[in-house]
Amino acid sequence: MKTSKTHLLTLRGVTRVALGAGLLTGVLLQAQQPIVIPADHAYPAGSGDAARRGFVGKVHVARQSQSFNASIGRANAQLRGELIDNTLNPPAPYLNLVQTPEHPDPFDPNPVAADGTFTNTTVINYSINAAPPNEPLEEGLFNSFTGHPDRRYPGLPGWTDDSYSVTGNVNAFAWEEITWLELPQGLITIGANAYDAVQIAIHRNDPRDLFRQPVVWFDSNAGLAVRKAVLEVQQAGVYGFRIVHTVFGGVSAQVEFFTADAEDTQRSLVNDADDAAAVKAFRSLTVPPRPYVDSVSPGIAASGVAENAPIEVVLVNLGAHTSVLKVNNSPVTFSSSTQGNRTTLTYNPPGGWGGGRTVNVTVEYAGAVGSWSFQTRTGQKALVVGLSAGDTLIAQRLASQFGMDVDNLPEGTVSANSANNPDLEAGKAFLMQYKLIWNSEAVSSGSARPYINFLRNNDLPIPAVNVEQANVADWPLGSGGSQVAGNVYTSIIITDPASPFAAGLSGTVQIVKDGVTSGTWHAPSAVPEYAFGLLGTALNEVTPAVYGVLAGTDTGSYVHPTRRVQMAIAGPGMVANWNENGWAIFDAAIRWVLNLPDEPPRFNPVTREGNDVILSWTGGGTLQEASAVTGVWADAANQANPQRVPATGTKFFRLRR
Repeated sequence: MKTSKTHLLTLRGVTRVALGAGLLTGVLLQAQQPIVIPADHAYPAGSGDAARRGFVGKVHVARQSQSFNASIGRANAQLRGELIDNTLNPPAPYLNLVQTPEHPDPFDPNPVAADGTFTNTTVINYSINAAPPNEPLEEGLFNSFTGHPDRRYPGLPGWTDDSYSVTGNVNAFAWEEITWLELPQGLITIGANAYDAVQIAIHRNDPRDLFRQPVVWFDSNAGLAVRKAVLEVQQAGVYGFRIVHTVFGGVSAQVEFFTADAEDTQRSLVNDADDAAAVKAFRSLTVPPRPYVDSVSPGIAASGVAENAPIEVVLVNLGAHTSVLKVNNSPVTFSSSTQGNRTTLTYNPPGGWGGGRTVNVTVEYAGAVGSWSFQTRTGQKALVVGLSAGDTLIAQRLASQFGMDVDNLPEGTVSANSANNPDLEAGKAFLMQYKLIWNSEAVSSGSARPYINFLRNNDLPIPAVNVEQANVADWPLGSGGSQVAGNVYTSIIITDPASPFAAGLSGTVQIVKDGVTSGTWHAPSAVPEYAFGLLGTALNEVTPAVYGVLAGTDTGSYVHPTRRVQMAIAGPGMVANWNENGWAIFDAAIRWVLNLPDEPPRFNPVTREGNDVILSWTGGGTLQEASAVTGVWADAANQANPQRVPATGTKFFRLRR
């Protein structure tokens, strides 16, 4: 007997909103509306130390043979010494091969301190040509032709390897600078003209805080472009900012940090002493700094955490400030130890957390609040390959919705532990511990290719979802692919509502949040004849959105031993901007590739547009309606998903399957 499943929704006028699980959101930002900077973020006006103008920075350069894609997650890990080079024995953080006083370029020195740190007393207007002799590019908005000559990034070009015999390395660097900006009250544009990935973030206490808030964030390869936001500063004062930047390996680089009026008609380099309109930047304050969070453990959105793992929070400059630690919304008693200006808060859970549990943590300190969650071990492991903002959200989704222990690793680490492992069986075992692999758009395809080829050549039956267009032929899930962008890639024309990836959706479906006007897909060049369940196309009616291959599919050169999926709609910037439809399609793809039972029908939260509400759902099913909750129920004349419903009167809806 087939069991029917229902999910009930009531609409009364325009005020009723359906209850439902909140979707994870991301922050891949180029703000369209002003971002409010609250008054409590301000230090007193005039509190920047006038004797210490400028920025404090750090730069890290990995060996030239390492190819990285551009992502802020990778840059942050690299700068913190958390990015592991598996070619070292034993594996260890990548060596920093910048020029230093010990290892300057004898012919063209540009050294920073041994740990990669430096002081910048002028402006952020850096560029460097990837080709020797690695001169500044003199391009962009500010250059010699406009009276603002470019400078090379501090410490670059770096050394190609630890023999320190050849410089010219601009291949795999990450760069950051910290500053305190004197901002007026009102609207102001802040931005960066940069190659590839860049982020500008603020925090009320200190821009080094782990819980800083991005105001500008572009997280992919895209060449030179302006990324900006308009800030609504509620109180004149001094505010802490951090800018971080990296590029795709092997290309020239540039970054310019500027502010402008609200209309962005007159731009000035931050801290330009020759420009009266320029915002002043300071390396330190004349008032006591507020404390900030340096690290937390377990990490933000960590999964696969041991059931008895303690919570640790490391605060800098806590001093006499009090702190509060909450677990699952309840204050807990913790121990505290201080060394120098670093204070560690530790909480050990009595009796442990239990398996497969989500633990929500909040720390309060000197007016700031940091919140995060982690999930304890379930034993079902997934591998997310790539370190972009979208990959973080994918890892969170796999943990929260599918109960998976997720390892989020760069492609070089995955290839080093599998294809480049001198022990063949150990290489196989490394990959076989995972029940699912996600190969992101943020990978360097050349660095991911070894592990994919190893998986294929050894016929490892691991379900996988591929996004990266340059790896389509490696799996193989087609003959090749390309990156495509434009307004036609914000929606899908669902040509097969019966596709396992349709998630109950039909017709033309928007997959990104309102206000996002352009999308980028990593699309296969053509749909192969062996594709299964093609969902549909972009609005151009050509570019395929999502399809799979079944276990046993013969591509002509390879027989897939398990299900796999090609997911074009997860291209650069897409995941962080998906709406509930995008996530519903993702969930459906994961259920299909893992051969999980169908999701029960469930309404999404209702949204209002004018005098209508938008009704949508996941999990399939037939939409029924009635004038009373007790019935009589009948199939709705309109089965479109999503659909508009006039926000008048009272009506009850349910999904039945």
